[in-house]
Amino acid sequence: MQSALDPFLDFDLDDAALAPAPHVLLASWVADAEVQNGGFFQLFWNHRPQTWPIARAAFEEIGANWHAELLAEATRRVEAHADSFIAARKQRTLEAFSAEAQEDYLADLEEVWFECEATEPLMPLWANWVREHELEAPTT
Repeated sequence: MQSALDPFLDFDLDDAALAPAPHVLLASWVADAEVQNGGFFQLFWNHRPQTWPIARAAFEEIGANWHAELLAEATRRVEAHADSFIAARKQRTLEAFSAEAQEDYLADLEEVWFECEATEPLMPLWANWVREHELEAPTT
């Protein structure tokens, strides 16, 4: 299924360059870091639409189903505001970012995201996933 935002691309992580295991960890970690730092809006502003379902799948893979569902709902909301979101991103200014963020259609989900740490903490899920997949440190 294509996102309403697919036509608008910008720089993001090179998805093809990562093996599946590090990809799961990186995609979920980056998504969480963006939300923790600046909210869902920062995540969507800084990353291409094609990476959003990758992050959701990564959360599902590590067992963070509530995080995955919150990301899915946030994605639906951004897609519902696709016209204004795309127009703001094309301006590439702090003012456009701030104006679009002030629309505040993601704030309630961010509150729930922060509360998730108590019931679905990511650090143990990442650690368990690594143990289950017997990841080894890369050799030089």
